[in-house]
Amino acid sequence: EQIFAEKVILLTQERPPFTYHMKGVPTGVGYDMVSCVLDKMKVDYEIRFVPWKRAQYQVEKGKASGFFAGSKNSKRDTYAIMSNPFIKQNWTWYYLKDAEYKPGHPRFQKMANVASYLGANMQKHLEGRGYNIPIVPKGPSELIEVFKLGRLDAFMFNDRSIDSLFGDWPNRHLVKKSVYRSKPLGVYFNKNFVLRNPK
Repeated sequence: EQIFAEKVILLTQERPPFTYHMKGVPTGVGYDMVSCVLDKMKVDYEIRFVPWKRAQYQVEKGKASGFFAGSKNSKRDTYAIMSNPFIKQNWTWYYLKDAEYKPGHPRFQKMANVASYLGANMQKHLEGRGYNIPIVPKGPSELIEVFKLGRLDAFMFNDRSIDSLFGDWPNRHLVKKSVYRSKPLGVYFNKNFVLRNPK
């Protein structure tokens, strides 16, 4: 007996080490976990890689069953239901050690130029708390490039994803980090999909 009444379409993004392509083959700790569970459930599914903002929009509009790996927020909760978290992550500030304004500095929130990236829960969090955000990069790679160019004093990112993005940047040793909060990740399923597939 089929658990689901329809094919499961899940959306994700290029986000090492969670979900990414290695020599053209999808992989990552999040990708492997989700595909392993769906394989064991013997369901018909497809996992597509799209920009993160689009993944959320398409699930909100019912054009896909769900997206992963995402952390909990109230906007997502209006149109989707989050699974039990299955990946640990910390939101973390990254900054150069000689930066004038660092996390913890009394004027950091008002004076430092900061960002995360488009569609990220972290970006929404920063915007909602009045941080000074001069630019909103489209994705993780663009965020790192903007930081390398000196257009940001600090940026917020997932602590498990960062190393692969800096690559062999010669100033990598000057980057410091400060953990901001724990935000575990799960799969968000569209509410109507869940109603149609109660199992």
